[in-house]
Amino acid sequence: MTIILPQSQSRRQILKTGASAAAGIYMPAIVSAVAQTKHKLKIINTASNTVQTMQELVKQLGYFDEFGIEVEALNVSDGSKVMASLISGEVDAVMLAGFSQVVPAIEKGARLKIIAGALLKSNSMIYTSRPDIHTVHDLVGKTIGTGAVGSSLHTLVTALLRKHGVEEKQVKFLNVGSATDVFKAVAAGIVDAGPSQVEFQDQAAKLNIKALPDGKFWEQLPEYSDQGSFTADRTIAGRRDALVRLLAAFGKTYRFVSAPGSKDAYIKARVAALGPKADIPGGELLWQFMQDFQPYALNLALSEERIAVTQKVNIEQGVQKVTLPYDRVTDMSIARDAVAMMGGPADHKG
Repeated sequence: MTIILPQSQSRRQILKTGASAAAGIYMPAIVSAVAQTKHKLKIINTASNTVQTMQELVKQLGYFDEFGIEVEALNVSDGSKVMASLISGEVDAVMLAGFSQVVPAIEKGARLKIIAGALLKSNSMIYTSRPDIHTVHDLVGKTIGTGAVGSSLHTLVTALLRKHGVEEKQVKFLNVGSATDVFKAVAAGIVDAGPSQVEFQDQAAKLNIKALPDGKFWEQLPEYSDQGSFTADRTIAGRRDALVRLLAAFGKTYRFVSAPGSKDAYIKARVAALGPKADIPGGELLWQFMQDFQPYALNLALSEERIAVTQKVNIEQGVQKVTLPYDRVTDMSIARDAVAMMGGPADHKG
Protein backbone atom coordinates (compact mmCIF):
# COMPACT_ATOMS: atom_id res chain seq x y z
CA MET A 1 0.00 0.00 0.00
CA THR A 2 1.36 3.40 -0.99
CA ILE A 3 0.79 6.39 1.28
CA ILE A 4 0.64 9.70 -0.54
CA LEU A 5 1.59 12.70 1.61
CA PRO A 6 0.25 16.18 1.04
CA GLN A 7 2.53 18.27 -1.16
CA SER A 8 2.93 20.89 1.54
CA GLN A 9 4.53 18.46 4.05
CA SER A 10 8.28 18.67 3.65
CA ARG A 11 10.88 16.06 4.62
CA ARG A 12 11.92 18.20 7.59
CA GLN A 13 8.34 18.31 8.83
CA ILE A 14 8.04 14.54 8.46
CA LEU A 15 11.21 14.00 10.53
CA LYS A 16 10.00 16.45 13.13
CA THR A 17 6.67 14.65 13.38
CA GLY A 18 8.45 11.34 13.76
CA ALA A 19 10.67 12.67 16.53
CA SER A 20 7.65 14.01 18.38
CA ALA A 21 5.94 10.65 18.11
CA ALA A 22 9.02 8.92 19.47
CA ALA A 23 9.15 11.37 22.36
CA GLY A 24 5.54 10.56 23.06
CA ILE A 25 6.39 6.89 23.25
CA TYR A 26 9.39 7.24 25.58
CA MET A 27 8.33 10.17 27.77
CA PRO A 28 5.88 8.16 29.96
CA ALA A 29 8.64 5.68 30.71
CA ILE A 30 10.97 8.50 31.76
CA VAL A 31 8.30 10.12 33.93
CA SER A 32 7.47 6.74 35.45
CA ALA A 33 11.12 6.12 36.35
CA VAL A 34 11.36 9.53 38.01
CA ALA A 35 8.14 8.92 39.93
CA GLN A 36 9.50 5.62 41.22
CA THR A 37 12.66 7.22 42.63
CA LYS A 38 12.28 7.06 46.41
CA HIS A 39 13.75 9.20 49.13
CA LYS A 40 15.63 6.95 51.56
CA LEU A 41 15.39 7.93 55.22
CA LYS A 42 16.66 6.47 58.46
CA ILE A 43 14.56 7.21 61.53
CA ILE A 44 14.79 6.34 65.20
CA ASN A 45 11.95 6.12 67.71
CA THR A 46 11.34 4.86 71.20
CA ALA A 47 10.65 1.16 71.70
CA SER A 48 7.16 1.04 73.20
CA ASN A 49 4.67 -1.44 71.80
CA THR A 50 2.54 1.48 70.63
CA VAL A 51 5.34 3.07 68.62
CA GLN A 52 6.47 -0.18 67.02
CA THR A 53 2.88 -0.94 66.03
CA MET A 54 2.45 2.49 64.42
CA GLN A 55 5.70 2.04 62.47
CA GLU A 56 4.46 -1.27 61.14
CA LEU A 57 1.00 0.11 60.38
CA VAL A 58 2.25 2.98 58.22
CA LYS A 59 4.27 0.46 56.23
CA GLN A 60 1.41 -2.03 55.85
CA LEU A 61 -0.98 0.70 54.73
CA GLY A 62 1.42 1.50 51.90
CA TYR A 63 1.86 5.15 52.83
CA PHE A 64 5.64 5.08 52.50
CA ASP A 65 5.22 3.96 48.90
CA GLU A 66 2.40 6.44 48.31
CA PHE A 67 4.58 9.37 49.30
CA GLY A 68 7.71 8.10 47.58
CA ILE A 69 9.93 7.23 50.53
CA GLU A 70 11.87 4.22 51.74
CA VAL A 71 12.30 4.11 55.51
CA GLU A 72 14.65 2.21 57.80
CA ALA A 73 13.40 2.41 61.38
CA LEU A 74 15.37 1.82 64.58
CA ASN A 75 13.91 1.57 68.09
CA VAL A 76 15.64 2.17 71.42
CA SER A 77 14.31 2.14 74.96
CA ASP A 78 16.42 5.05 76.22
CA GLY A 79 15.47 8.56 75.08
CA SER A 80 19.07 9.71 75.47
CA LYS A 81 20.05 7.26 72.70
CA VAL A 82 17.44 8.83 70.46
CA MET A 83 19.02 12.25 70.98
CA ALA A 84 22.56 10.97 70.56
CA SER A 85 21.74 9.26 67.25
CA LEU A 86 20.07 12.39 65.89
CA ILE A 87 22.80 14.81 66.96
CA SER A 88 25.56 12.56 65.61
CA GLY A 89 23.88 12.31 62.20
CA GLU A 90 23.37 8.56 62.43
CA VAL A 91 19.66 9.07 61.64
CA ASP A 92 17.66 11.63 59.69
CA ALA A 93 14.71 12.17 62.00
CA VAL A 94 12.73 11.08 65.05
CA MET A 95 9.04 10.55 64.40
CA LEU A 96 7.51 9.20 67.62
CA ALA A 97 9.31 10.13 70.84
CA GLY A 98 9.08 12.49 73.75
CA PHE A 99 10.67 15.84 72.94
CA SER A 100 11.25 17.27 76.42
CA GLN A 101 15.01 16.75 75.95
CA VAL A 102 15.10 18.57 72.62
CA VAL A 103 14.68 22.11 73.97
CA PRO A 104 17.46 21.84 76.61
CA ALA A 105 19.72 20.42 73.89
CA ILE A 106 18.92 23.42 71.66
CA GLU A 107 19.63 25.74 74.61
CA LYS A 108 23.08 24.16 74.87
CA GLY A 109 23.79 24.66 71.17
CA ALA A 110 22.39 21.60 69.41
CA ARG A 111 21.06 22.48 65.96
CA LEU A 112 17.70 20.74 66.15
CA LYS A 113 14.07 21.57 65.45
CA ILE A 114 10.74 20.09 66.54
CA ILE A 115 8.79 19.72 63.29
CA ALA A 116 5.43 18.18 64.24
CA GLY A 117 3.15 16.90 66.95
CA ALA A 118 2.44 13.17 67.19
CA LEU A 119 0.84 11.65 70.32
CA LEU A 120 -0.44 14.78 72.04
CA LYS A 121 -2.27 13.09 74.92
CA SER A 122 -0.34 10.49 76.85
CA ASN A 123 -1.85 7.00 76.81
CA SER A 124 -0.12 6.08 80.08
CA MET A 125 -1.10 5.82 83.73
CA ILE A 126 0.59 5.05 87.03
CA TYR A 127 0.60 1.35 87.97
CA THR A 128 1.49 -0.15 91.35
CA SER A 129 1.53 -3.55 93.02
CA ARG A 130 1.64 -2.05 96.50
CA PRO A 131 -1.62 -2.43 98.46
CA ASP A 132 -0.83 0.71 100.48
CA ILE A 133 -0.67 2.96 97.41
CA HIS A 134 -4.07 4.31 96.38
CA THR A 135 -3.35 7.83 95.10
CA VAL A 136 -0.49 9.82 93.61
CA HIS A 137 0.17 11.40 97.00
CA ASP A 138 0.80 7.92 98.45
CA LEU A 139 3.93 7.75 96.28
CA VAL A 140 5.81 9.86 98.84
CA GLY A 141 8.76 7.82 100.07
CA LYS A 142 8.32 5.20 97.34
CA THR A 143 10.50 4.12 94.40
CA ILE A 144 9.13 5.11 90.99
CA GLY A 145 10.36 3.57 87.76
CA THR A 146 10.93 6.00 84.85
CA GLY A 147 13.51 6.77 82.19
CA ALA A 148 16.63 8.84 82.81
CA VAL A 149 16.36 12.22 84.54
CA GLY A 150 15.22 14.73 81.94
CA SER A 151 13.68 12.07 79.70
CA SER A 152 10.09 12.47 78.58
CA LEU A 153 8.89 9.70 80.89
CA HIS A 154 10.67 11.18 83.90
CA THR A 155 9.42 14.67 83.05
CA LEU A 156 5.83 13.45 82.70
CA VAL A 157 5.89 11.79 86.13
CA THR A 158 7.48 14.86 87.69
CA ALA A 159 4.72 17.07 86.29
CA LEU A 160 2.07 14.74 87.70
CA LEU A 161 3.70 14.66 91.14
CA ARG A 162 3.92 18.45 91.22
CA LYS A 163 0.25 18.74 90.35
CA HIS A 164 -0.54 16.64 93.43
CA GLY A 165 1.80 18.58 95.70
CA VAL A 166 4.63 16.03 95.74
CA GLU A 167 8.21 17.22 95.19
CA GLU A 168 10.78 15.11 93.34
CA LYS A 169 12.94 14.87 96.46
CA GLN A 170 10.06 13.12 98.26
CA VAL A 171 10.32 10.06 96.00
CA LYS A 172 13.12 7.90 94.64
CA PHE A 173 13.40 7.60 90.86
CA LEU A 174 14.91 4.53 89.23
CA ASN A 175 15.84 4.53 85.54
CA VAL A 176 14.50 1.26 84.12
CA GLY A 177 14.05 2.30 80.46
CA SER A 178 10.88 2.57 78.41
CA ALA A 179 7.28 2.54 79.66
CA THR A 180 7.07 -1.14 78.74
CA ASP A 181 10.15 -1.81 80.86
CA VAL A 182 8.54 0.14 83.71
CA PHE A 183 5.50 -2.14 83.76
CA LYS A 184 7.78 -5.19 83.90
CA ALA A 185 9.67 -3.59 86.81
CA VAL A 186 6.40 -2.94 88.66
CA ALA A 187 5.29 -6.54 88.07
CA ALA A 188 8.65 -7.86 89.34
CA GLY A 189 8.58 -5.66 92.44
CA ILE A 190 11.74 -3.83 91.39
CA VAL A 191 9.91 -0.52 91.80
CA ASP A 192 6.86 0.41 93.86
CA ALA A 193 5.09 2.18 91.02
CA GLY A 194 5.61 3.62 87.55
CA PRO A 195 3.98 4.88 84.36
CA SER A 196 3.01 2.64 81.48
CA GLN A 197 0.42 2.44 78.72
CA VAL A 198 -3.27 1.59 79.02
CA GLU A 199 -2.62 -1.64 77.09
CA PHE A 200 -1.31 -3.28 80.28
CA GLN A 201 -4.60 -3.03 82.16
CA ASP A 202 -5.56 -6.55 81.13
CA GLN A 203 -2.25 -8.00 82.34
CA ALA A 204 -2.36 -5.86 85.48
CA ALA A 205 -5.62 -7.43 86.60
CA LYS A 206 -4.05 -10.90 86.33
CA LEU A 207 -0.91 -9.84 88.24
CA ASN A 208 -2.69 -8.08 91.10
CA ILE A 209 -1.44 -4.73 89.83
CA LYS A 210 -3.71 -1.70 89.86
CA ALA A 211 -3.77 1.67 88.11
CA LEU A 212 -4.15 4.79 90.24
CA PRO A 213 -7.45 6.63 89.60
CA ASP A 214 -5.66 10.00 89.72
CA GLY A 215 -2.67 8.71 87.76
CA LYS A 216 -4.16 8.89 84.26
CA PHE A 217 -1.93 11.32 82.42
CA TRP A 218 -4.38 12.14 79.63
CA GLU A 219 -6.86 13.37 82.26
CA GLN A 220 -4.44 14.92 84.73
CA LEU A 221 -2.10 16.59 82.21
CA PRO A 222 -4.07 17.07 78.97
CA GLU A 223 -1.94 20.09 78.04
CA TYR A 224 1.33 18.13 78.24
CA SER A 225 2.33 16.67 74.85
CA ASP A 226 3.62 13.11 75.02
CA GLN A 227 5.36 12.65 71.66
CA GLY A 228 6.43 14.70 68.69
CA SER A 229 8.69 14.59 65.64
CA PHE A 230 12.07 16.33 65.44
CA THR A 231 15.17 16.48 63.31
CA ALA A 232 18.46 18.30 62.78
CA ASP A 233 18.79 21.65 61.02
CA ARG A 234 21.12 20.05 58.48
CA THR A 235 18.41 17.58 57.47
CA ILE A 236 15.88 20.38 57.03
CA ALA A 237 18.36 22.26 54.87
CA GLY A 238 19.34 19.27 52.73
CA ARG A 239 16.34 16.92 52.75
CA ARG A 240 13.27 19.03 53.36
CA ASP A 241 11.12 17.40 50.67
CA ALA A 242 11.86 13.96 52.08
CA LEU A 243 10.87 15.14 55.57
CA VAL A 244 7.58 16.52 54.24
CA ARG A 245 6.81 13.17 52.65
CA LEU A 246 7.77 11.32 55.83
CA LEU A 247 5.45 13.46 57.94
CA ALA A 248 2.67 13.02 55.41
CA ALA A 249 2.96 9.22 55.66
CA PHE A 250 2.79 9.26 59.45
CA GLY A 251 0.10 11.94 59.52
CA LYS A 252 -2.11 9.89 57.24
CA THR A 253 -1.59 6.93 59.57
CA TYR A 254 -2.68 9.02 62.57
CA ARG A 255 -5.87 9.87 60.72
CA PHE A 256 -6.46 6.28 59.70
CA VAL A 257 -6.02 4.78 63.15
CA SER A 258 -8.23 7.46 64.72
CA ALA A 259 -11.18 6.38 62.57
CA PRO A 260 -13.65 3.62 63.56
CA GLY A 261 -12.82 1.17 60.75
CA SER A 262 -9.14 0.76 61.62
CA LYS A 263 -9.24 -1.88 64.36
CA ASP A 264 -8.44 -4.99 62.31
CA ALA A 265 -5.53 -3.30 60.52
CA TYR A 266 -4.16 -1.98 63.80
CA ILE A 267 -4.23 -5.43 65.45
CA LYS A 268 -2.66 -7.00 62.38
CA ALA A 269 0.17 -4.45 62.52
CA ARG A 270 0.64 -5.07 66.24
CA VAL A 271 1.04 -8.81 65.69
CA ALA A 272 3.50 -8.23 62.84
CA ALA A 273 5.52 -5.71 64.87
CA LEU A 274 5.65 -7.54 68.19
CA GLY A 275 5.50 -11.17 67.11
CA PRO A 276 4.82 -13.80 69.79
CA LYS A 277 4.73 -11.19 72.57
CA ALA A 278 1.84 -9.33 70.91
CA ASP A 279 -1.02 -9.10 73.38
CA ILE A 280 -4.29 -8.85 71.42
CA PRO A 281 -6.46 -7.66 74.35
CA GLY A 282 -3.85 -5.00 75.08
CA GLY A 283 -3.91 -3.88 71.48
CA GLU A 284 -7.68 -3.64 71.58
CA LEU A 285 -7.45 -1.47 74.71
CA LEU A 286 -5.03 0.87 72.94
CA TRP A 287 -7.19 1.06 69.85
CA GLN A 288 -10.26 1.86 71.95
CA PHE A 289 -8.30 4.56 73.76
CA MET A 290 -7.55 6.14 70.39
CA GLN A 291 -11.22 6.11 69.50
CA ASP A 292 -12.33 7.55 72.83
CA PHE A 293 -9.69 10.24 73.35
CA GLN A 294 -8.32 10.97 69.84
CA PRO A 295 -4.77 11.56 71.11
CA TYR A 296 -2.92 11.94 67.80
CA ALA A 297 -2.17 15.24 66.07
CA LEU A 298 -4.29 14.75 62.96
CA ASN A 299 -3.06 18.02 61.49
CA LEU A 300 0.51 17.44 62.75
CA ALA A 301 0.38 20.73 64.66
CA LEU A 302 2.23 21.43 67.87
CA SER A 303 1.17 24.79 69.21
CA GLU A 304 3.21 27.45 70.93
CA GLU A 305 1.16 26.83 74.09
CA ARG A 306 2.12 23.15 74.17
CA ILE A 307 5.80 23.90 73.66
CA ALA A 308 5.56 26.44 76.50
CA VAL A 309 4.14 23.80 78.87
CA THR A 310 7.06 21.48 78.12
CA GLN A 311 9.57 24.26 78.71
CA LYS A 312 7.90 25.23 81.99
CA VAL A 313 8.25 21.69 83.33
CA ASN A 314 11.87 21.53 82.13
CA ILE A 315 12.73 24.76 83.95
CA GLU A 316 11.02 23.57 87.14
CA GLN A 317 13.13 20.41 86.96
CA GLY A 318 16.32 22.39 86.43
CA VAL A 319 17.18 20.77 83.08
CA GLN A 320 16.56 24.02 81.20
CA LYS A 321 17.51 27.55 82.28
CA VAL A 322 15.30 29.92 80.29
CA THR A 323 12.26 29.79 78.01
CA LEU A 324 13.32 29.80 74.37
CA PRO A 325 11.29 31.45 71.57
CA TYR A 326 8.89 29.16 69.75
CA ASP A 327 10.52 29.88 66.37
CA ARG A 328 13.93 28.92 67.70
CA VAL A 329 12.87 25.42 68.72
CA THR A 330 10.34 24.58 66.00
CA ASP A 331 9.84 24.59 62.24
CA MET A 332 6.17 23.85 61.66
CA SER A 333 6.31 24.78 57.97
CA ILE A 334 7.28 21.19 57.22
CA ALA A 335 4.15 19.90 58.96
CA ARG A 336 2.00 22.41 57.09
CA ASP A 337 3.39 21.25 53.76
CA ALA A 338 2.84 17.62 54.77
CA VAL A 339 -0.80 18.35 55.62
CA ALA A 340 -1.25 19.96 52.20
CA MET A 341 0.27 16.85 50.60
CA MET A 342 -2.24 14.75 52.59
CA GLY A 343 -5.12 16.75 51.16
CA GLY A 344 -5.77 19.36 53.84
CA PRO A 345 -6.22 19.81 57.59
CA ALA A 346 -8.19 17.60 59.94
CA ASP A 347 -10.26 18.90 62.85
CA HIS A 348 -7.87 18.28 65.74
CA LYS A 349 -5.83 21.23 66.92
CA GLY A 350 -2.34 20.68 68.25
